Amino acid sequence: MPRLFVFLLLCTYFLKSPASTIDKAYKALGEYDYFTAKKLFYSQLKRCPAEAAYGLTTIYYRNDNPFHKLDSAYKYILICKNNFKTLPADKALKLKTTYRLTDSCIAALHDSVCIKAYIVYLKNNNIPSAEKYASTYYESNYINDVLCRRDSLVFNEVKKNMQSGIIINYIKTYPQSCYLPNALQLLEYAIYQEITLPKNDSAYLNYIKQYPNTKYTQQAKEELLTYYIEHKSIAGIYYCIKNINPSYYAWNTLFSLEVKDYTEKNLHGFLDKYPDYPDKQQLEEEFTYWKIPLLSVKHKGKYGFADTTGRIYIEPLYDDVEDFNEGFSLAEKNNLYGYINKAGRVKIDFTYKNATSFNHQVAIVQPGNKGVYLIDHSGKKVSAEYDEIADFVDNAAIVKKDNAFGAINYNGEELIKPTYTYLSDFSENMAAYMQNNKYGFINKQGFSVIAPLYSWVSAFKNNQCRVKVDNRLGVINKKGDFIIQPQYDLIDEAYKGMYLVVKNNLYGFIDTSGCFLSEIKYAYNPSLKTKDLCNGEFMRLIKSNSNKEELQDRNGVKYFSQENLTQIQLGDNDLLAAIRYNKYQFITTGKATLPKTTFNKITTDKTYWYVRNDKGITVYSLDLKKKLFTLKADDIKQIAPNFFTYANDDGTGLINKTGTILLPAFFESATPTLLPDLFYIERKEKGAYFNVNALRFIWQEEGFNPAYIADEE
Repeated sequence: MPRLFVFLLLCTYFLKSPASTIDKAYKALGEYDYFTAKKLFYSQLKRCPAEAAYGLTTIYYRNDNPFHKLDSAYKYILICKNNFKTLPADKALKLKTTYRLTDSCIAALHDSVCIKAYIVYLKNNNIPSAEKYASTYYESNYINDVLCRRDSLVFNEVKKNMQSGIIINYIKTYPQSCYLPNALQLLEYAIYQEITLPKNDSAYLNYIKQYPNTKYTQQAKEELLTYYIEHKSIAGIYYCIKNINPSYYAWNTLFSLEVKDYTEKNLHGFLDKYPDYPDKQQLEEEFTYWKIPLLSVKHKGKYGFADTTGRIYIEPLYDDVEDFNEGFSLAEKNNLYGYINKAGRVKIDFTYKNATSFNHQVAIVQPGNKGVYLIDHSGKKVSAEYDEIADFVDNAAIVKKDNAFGAINYNGEELIKPTYTYLSDFSENMAAYMQNNKYGFINKQGFSVIAPLYSWVSAFKNNQCRVKVDNRLGVINKKGDFIIQPQYDLIDEAYKGMYLVVKNNLYGFIDTSGCFLSEIKYAYNPSLKTKDLCNGEFMRLIKSNSNKEELQDRNGVKYFSQENLTQIQLGDNDLLAAIRYNKYQFITTGKATLPKTTFNKITTDKTYWYVRNDKGITVYSLDLKKKLFTLKADDIKQIAPNFFTYANDDGTGLINKTGTILLPAFFESATPTLLPDLFYIERKEKGAYFNVNALRFIWQEEGFNPAYIADEE
């Protein structure tokens, strides 16, 4: 309340009537004589509680006197408020006429006290301050906001611990919390994490038995099956089929483990052992084809399939085909998609405008301009329709409907209803979502595990994620705790436990526990990534004042600081290559015996060393103990475990790790197939399959030139 207004009110009254004690108190208040006013108001508190309490509230509310105390101001405004509303009408009218004291004036001062106390609370914004405000200013309009802020602070502490006992205590202590729904969801999540912590079959089975109908039950079932598959447990997989989910994926895995040799005897042995196999008729019909790998081939603009001898198995009748998966090939014909089996029969008609290959027993299809959904192997629709369905990642697919995003599983069930403005692919059971232009993370049960606080986020990898706050990058864990504080201009993806961090165009390294591995003072080159500058044990440090380089290990020990090294190349051990005196040579931090020769250039793909001199390129093992071969070429690249391509002015060729040239450098590309002995070779937009064991082309597209001679003009 403005002082001048109070002063004028008081002066108006005192000019009109003889002064009583309460009048003298208000007069002293109007003259800012707080000592006298306070003493007089106290003396009249029992006789005139409403007007005396109002005066005391004003004194304790103002901060221009030594009595300023908001808690006391609130105490007396409640006395004033409660007494004023019990006054007779004539008495209330007299106070209104004499002091202009009304319900609205009292309410205004009440709100002013609450607002000022609320501002003080916001400056502290901690749990004790919130508790004090809630207990003192219990009729404040801000009480719900303060309690919600308190609940948020307490809940954030609870989330950091992520223990079911602590969460249960929170729920009991704050049963009216605005975060109660979140706490209940978090409790389910914590219980799941605690019970399944061993990550074995007993843990998952225990959870499924104790909690058969929670949001995490399905995840436990999926992880149980994954566990049995990883451990190749036939009994475990069959248990999942019989008791949890008889999916094609589980049956297919069981079949591959049971049937090692594709014979009629083994087939019937499998069917006798598992009479409940769901696709018995199809299996018997197609079994003879299962053991035959088929390769897509092109003839006169149409696609079909051939076997590994080059014999056509499925006539080239289609505009396009994809490789077989789960016994089906996605094929295109007359701008529509359908599915064929290895016998060449159409299993699902060509009725779809868009479609994907089968994966985990389902495919994504779009029959018209709108409406996308999942189908199973029979072509049956197994999900709702959506505007879009993304590819499955981490056992979930992001869906879009009416510009909102959600997620489904392979069964077509909605894990998360489409309510989000943005939802990323899942990674390690976490997906980024957006709220108020900030990113947070939810799990597959739709629970917000990490609040939306970040302007940018990466996907989770090894339980960590890079985030941006106020245009600065940091790293958090799955609890939202900072492993690396957000203070860097750039943080590259971690490589072998090391993060490359950049600040003010200078770089250094921090490990995945948040410990500094080097100073942040080295010359950053945007073309170099983390894997170019470290190998998990050693870090390549480029001095900012000279561009000379040195090496440092994880323990802080530096190497070659006094030498003039540049362009260091790190292998996966203590061997490295660098330019010294304008020539490349090998160097070691250990005691390995090294070639004393210098070279024109040395590079590595972290699997081999590629050493260039005037005679050509020599390929060495990473420990330099084995020389694979030397070849005159412009470039050599590994494309498969035992094979390399090499290039010169004439084109690209194929060579094995013993140095035997399999194909001369005549072609445009050589690409590995799913079969280790077959490569797809291209020249002038024509293709062929080459068998590296037989050293011959087993199939050639019409117009492909296999001869190592110049094409006719």
